[in-house]
Amino acid sequence: LRRRPDLRVREVRGNVDTRIGLVHARTVDAVLVAVAGIVRLGRRSEISGILPSTRFLPAPGQGALALEARRGDRRIARIAARLDAPAVRAAVTAERELAAAVGGDCNLPLGALATVRPGGLVLRAEIVSRDGTITLAAHGKDALGRAANLGRRVGTALNDAGAQELLAQVTP
Repeated sequence: LRRRPDLRVREVRGNVDTRIGLVHARTVDAVLVAVAGIVRLGRRSEISGILPSTRFLPAPGQGALALEARRGDRRIARIAARLDAPAVRAAVTAERELAAAVGGDCNLPLGALATVRPGGLVLRAEIVSRDGTITLAAHGKDALGRAANLGRRVGTALNDAGAQELLAQVTP
């Protein structure tokens, strides 16, 4: 809304097909859904635009996959270890620590994106009021091995900028 205050936003529920159906039925003008879901359904031609992460930060941990295994199952642990991507793990760790630092859950208007760059990890974060008129932003950089610290530091910067007061206004 900060960039398009003319929009009227409403919450919709349902799977990707249900949400796209609302557009076809002209119940809504547009829906925001993950590109991966559209592609998985073979409906790439229905994508009318992609929101760039340079302007629209995703939710913390968005798109990351996790594998959970039984404790002590060494065979599965070996398989999982081969699938692990340490840089992705560091990025998700930074984003999750940031969310925890501001008391985040999936209902908060919090965007965060950690990216691997030469020399380490860069974390950008924003909290935006529901009407889009207030934005708090913070960023930081640190080594991959210090991802958790980076997330806490950026979260602290948001809190110091007034995140808790803003979140108190937007959370039920």
